[in-house]
Amino acid sequence: MCLFVLTVGPAVAQTFESLLHYDYRSLVAHADLSFDTPAPSSHDGLPIGNGRVGTLVWTTPAALHYQINHVDLFCFGNNTLASSKGHTDYSSGCGYVDINLVDFGNDVFAGNNFNQRLSVYEGLESADGDGVKTRSLAWTDGDVIATEVDDQRSRPGTINIDLRMLRYAQNFTGKQSPSPIGPHGAEIRTVDHVAISRLDIRDGKILLTQEFTEGNFYSSSAVAIGVVGRAVKPSYYNELTVRLSAEPGQGKMRILTATAISYNRSENVGDLALKQLASAQGKSFDDLLQDNRQWWGNFWTEGFIHLHSADGVADNVEKYYTYYLYLMGSCSRGIYMPRWCGMVWGTDGDLRRWGSMYWWHNLGSLFDGFTPANRPELMTCMFNTYSTFLDSYARAAKQQWGSQGIWIPETSWFNGLEDLPDNIAAEMLDLYLAKKPWSEHSKEFDDYARNKNGLNSRWNYRYTPTQKGPLGWTSHVLSTTAKIAYVYWLHYAYWPDPEWLRTTGYPMIRGTAELYRNFPNLYKADDGKYHIRYVNNL
Repeated sequence: MCLFVLTVGPAVAQTFESLLHYDYRSLVAHADLSFDTPAPSSHDGLPIGNGRVGTLVWTTPAALHYQINHVDLFCFGNNTLASSKGHTDYSSGCGYVDINLVDFGNDVFAGNNFNQRLSVYEGLESADGDGVKTRSLAWTDGDVIATEVDDQRSRPGTINIDLRMLRYAQNFTGKQSPSPIGPHGAEIRTVDHVAISRLDIRDGKILLTQEFTEGNFYSSSAVAIGVVGRAVKPSYYNELTVRLSAEPGQGKMRILTATAISYNRSENVGDLALKQLASAQGKSFDDLLQDNRQWWGNFWTEGFIHLHSADGVADNVEKYYTYYLYLMGSCSRGIYMPRWCGMVWGTDGDLRRWGSMYWWHNLGSLFDGFTPANRPELMTCMFNTYSTFLDSYARAAKQQWGSQGIWIPETSWFNGLEDLPDNIAAEMLDLYLAKKPWSEHSKEFDDYARNKNGLNSRWNYRYTPTQKGPLGWTSHVLSTTAKIAYVYWLHYAYWPDPEWLRTTGYPMIRGTAELYRNFPNLYKADDGKYHIRYVNNL
């Protein structure tokens, strides 16, 4: 257990023994959120997530809203030519869900009866309205968002659950065009990148599937929604939306929104989502909530801080610390790391500022502190992200820099860096090491780089067109590799597991040392110190 107690000013004395039996629920509740007015925008919704699937929950006068996001969904790979301008590659977004509470009089979520709150101890969001109470959670034991609606209005109306696509059918010019895949689908082509969305109805449940392809790259997602406790009628509401209409009635009903991700073309991702849904269908909402309480209860006992000062500043630090742990526990248990800008809380569809790549200088601020905070389980996704594609970083060290070991750029795709053709790699090496003047770079090199994403460190010079040469903001950053390797070393220093060091830690640490030791522009100067030329941010 990791704990820290600080009091400034009058406080109740606590011993180590008393802290071992601390009332964690009361402590963690300091970070709860409660609002008596509706969120002014979707970005102000309350976050729920199970470490893989997440959403903000926000209201409009007659509806609850979600954008279902999955931390492991990436829609572009390292070979993409479809996002050359940067910011246009996207990830995570699986679909919009709207729970519309038809009312014959006053707005449901407005007025003096409105309250929306978040219990971080158990990952539970609640929204109370005029005659309606709702609860939402992201189930820790499956990729399911569960919503309970308790309708006690004297004249309950139909409850429409809408599952909406994130994008219209478009061609590469951005103009809307008829979908070539039928009335319940949409296709977007950007160069060779194809994004296909399909709506479906199966056995009283509604589905939205997405497929993303470009050359050898493939990924897919599915969202499936079912209702328990009320008769429903499914329908295709419009070209973007499939709907479940639940009959009017007083009392409780459950809405289960399941999500699945696949990178296997032979898998039916819709079937995977329906399987997730089925795993939760036999449980009551309170059963699902109890699963959450058990997981989050164990999470909070692993470590905490309790701070107090007379001016309240220390108390606020404690709240922010706890709330931050809640956010990261809600999105850091997937195969891959959450993306730093928005994580799984996006509400703007495919709009992802800074694109879908990882930027370590930003991500480092999210993950650097987890090791001393006794949160190794939240580090697994980070180690997996970089270690899975270690071979691509080894090729990058050799192709781009003529070195050994590994090179992890400041910005990188989730699946590493592309393998360069030999002739392009040879010319890049000469240009980037300043062995060859930029004025002599070939048309062939220009043609190859033309549609590469300029936010990628390898091609970052394309994002700074006034720069006369291959240098960009992140193109020659060598410090990222060392910073990431240090996190691996710190993990071993805190938890000295020789097998983990052998299989995971040491390959990263050794590869980093070999990069610097063999770097071609490394030299020993007259001052007796080693220097590296033509790089920045060491």
